[in-house]
Amino acid sequence: MQKQASYYKLYALILVLFSTLHACFANYVSYESTIHNEQPALTIATLYGKFLITEPVLIELITSPQMERLKGVRQLGVWYQAMKPYDYNRFDHSLGVWALVKKFNGSLQEQIAALVHDASHTAFSHVGSFFFVDSEKEMDAFQDNEHLNYLHASGLANILQSHGWSI
Repeated sequence: MQKQASYYKLYALILVLFSTLHACFANYVSYESTIHNEQPALTIATLYGKFLITEPVLIELITSPQMERLKGVRQLGVWYQAMKPYDYNRFDHSLGVWALVKKFNGSLQEQIAALVHDASHTAFSHVGSFFFVDSEKEMDAFQDNEHLNYLHASGLANILQSHGWSI
C-alpha cells in the first residue's frame, strides 16, 4: 500500500513539473475570427506556430459555449494555489494540443479528438477521481467515462453529428 502511495506522489510531482513547464509557454495561445476565401475562418496563434482554420467542424467546436467554458477551468486544478504565476486554462491547453496534432499532420479525426479531449474537465480536474470512485481500477477510467457522458449531455456530440462525425 505504501508503494502505491509513493507511486502516486511521484506521478503527481512529474505531472506538476511538466504542467509548469508547459504553462510557462501556454499564454501564447490566442485566436481570432477572420475570413479566408470568403468563408469563415479562425487564426490560432500558439507557441507551436500560427494556424489558419477553415474546417467548419473545428470552427464550430472552438467557438462553442462548451469549449469556451474551459477558459474558466484551470489546467493545474488545485495546484493553482501553489503555482499562480504559471496558471493557464484548459481552453489554452486544448488549442495547444490541437496545434501539435495539426503541426504533425494529424487527420481531421485526430484534430477533433485533440481539441475536445479535455472538454469534460471540472474545476478540480483529476482530483475528483479520488473522491468519486470506490476502487483504484475505477479511478483510471473515471475521466474517460465522464468525458463520453459530457460529450453527449453538453451537445458537443450534436455539433460533431451535424458535420458527419460521431463520438
